[in-house]
Amino acid sequence: MANEVQSSSTNPNSDTRALGKEALQPDHVLDPKTKSELTHRRLTGKSLSKKAFKFTLSSRIPSGNWKKIARGELLGEIVKGFLSLEDSQRIRENFEQSPALRRRTDGVPGETLGTDLYKSAPDEYLAKTLEVKSDLGRLFYGTVNVPLMLRESLQRTLPAGIVVRSAVHDGIEYNAVRGIRWTDNGAYSLKFHDDQAQLRDPRQRSMETYQVEYPVAFNVYPSVSEIGGDLVVYNIAPDDDTRARMGLDFTGYPYPEELLSEFSNVSVIPDPGDLVILSGRFIHGVTGIGGQNPRILLNHFGGFVNPTTFVTWS
Repeated sequence: MANEVQSSSTNPNSDTRALGKEALQPDHVLDPKTKSELTHRRLTGKSLSKKAFKFTLSSRIPSGNWKKIARGELLGEIVKGFLSLEDSQRIRENFEQSPALRRRTDGVPGETLGTDLYKSAPDEYLAKTLEVKSDLGRLFYGTVNVPLMLRESLQRTLPAGIVVRSAVHDGIEYNAVRGIRWTDNGAYSLKFHDDQAQLRDPRQRSMETYQVEYPVAFNVYPSVSEIGGDLVVYNIAPDDDTRARMGLDFTGYPYPEELLSEFSNVSVIPDPGDLVILSGRFIHGVTGIGGQNPRILLNHFGGFVNPTTFVTWS
C-alpha cells in the first residue's frame, strides 16, 4: 500500500458548503449590513473526504493514482526522484542562464521562461508559444526532455485506446512547459489561488482546454529553497459563485487567507527532482522563501477533454 501525506486537520464533510467563522454565528446577533458583508466573503464549493484529501507517494514514476486526481477523486501525489540530481542541476543552470527569462507582467510576481495561457487570448498565446519554442528547447539542453518524459510516464499507466498528447489549437501545439521562479517577498511567494478559473476565460471558449473539468498541475522541481517554499493546499475547490462574488471569475487569484482557516490543509515540502501532482481545483499557495538556492519549478497542466484524450499544456 502506498505511503500517504495526510491533511493537518480534520474535515469530515465532502459536500458543497459555505464556511467561515462568521457563518457559524446565530442569525440574531448579526445586523443586516454585517450579514450581507459576510455572505459576500463566504467561500463555497466542493471539498474532498478525509480519505481523499491527501497526497500519495511513489518513486521515480507516477503511479496510476494520477487518473484519480484527473477525475476529481484524489488531491495529489508526490513522485520522489522523478528527475536525477544531475539532471536537476543542469536544468537549473540552463534556466538561470537563459536570455529568454522574463519577469511576469500579469500581476503574479515571478520570473518565467515560456508562455502562459493565464489571461491570454488564443492568437496572443499561440504567437508567444511559437516565439519561445526554441528557448524552451534549450532549457533541456544536455539533459532529459521533461515534458516528453512526463507524457510518456502517464501514457504507460493507461489502457489501449486512451491517449496522452499536447493540447492543440488551429494545428499548433500549446506551450509544453513553463520554467518559473516565484518572487513575491511577502509571507507567500505565491498567493492562494486555484487553477480552474483561468480555463473559464470566455476568450478561450474555442480552445480544447476550455473543456477540461478537472485540471491537474504537474510540477517538477529542479531546485528548492533552503527556507520555506512549502506548497500549502486547502480542502476547498471554489465554485463559480464564489469567484464571481470576489471578482476572480477568470483568474482565481488571489483568495484572502483569512477565509481559509475553517478548512483542513496539507503542506508539501518538495526535494530537488521531485514531481508533485495536484488537483488544480483546490486553493493552494507557496510560503515565502529564503536562503541561497532559488525555488525553480517546471510547470505543466493536464486534463481530460473527453474520456479517451488527456491533453497537456502550460
